[in-house]
Amino acid sequence: MKRGWLAIVSGSALLAGLVGGATASAAFDLSSCSVPAFHYLFNGKAQAPQATDIAAGDPNVIVCNGTSYVPIRYVARALGAAVSWDQSTLTASITTGAASTTTPPASSTTSAPPAPTSLLDVSGSGSKSTQTFTAPANWNLNWSYDCSKFLGGTGNFQVYIYNADGTLNDATGVNQLGASGSDTEYYHNAAGSLYLVVNSECSWTVVATAA
Repeated sequence: MKRGWLAIVSGSALLAGLVGGATASAAFDLSSCSVPAFHYLFNGKAQAPQATDIAAGDPNVIVCNGTSYVPIRYVARALGAAVSWDQSTLTASITTGAASTTTPPASSTTSAPPAPTSLLDVSGSGSKSTQTFTAPANWNLNWSYDCSKFLGGTGNFQVYIYNADGTLNDATGVNQLGASGSDTEYYHNAAGSLYLVVNSECSWTVVATAA
């Protein structure tokens, strides 16, 4: 694998010529060059050269007459580009947009909120008492009814909340008169063993969930 050097001159970049097995130009006076201890930061992060970037024992920079020569394959790879070498034409090709070997940042995904815990889910028609369920301190009652097929197209829908011992817990509950409807009631500091009593001539659904 041929390794090359990129010349950096006053902030601009040019290809200086490939070395590492190739003979340098006669005009290139190595006696005026130095090998300082360079450190590289790519987008603010240090990245060491790989074995394919620089031959063993080679420096990571050569400074000659004020021009810094850096390993082209090393810099290109760190910036997400790829380098290929055509020995027959002595041509180095740099392709941007190539897959980088740097580790991409972890994707930030927002987890969907957990589904509410179902305490009770009952559908029916007419009047009915539900089974008992255990409610936490904060819970919701989602309800819907459809009286559109009842005589006259309207009807009553009432929901009362009872304690497991048969005493009334909440007399307000739900009290609707109409063709259909749906809504959610919110209860706070209302933990206990409860059941619902539904009075209606229509089809309905009641769902209790933990808040």
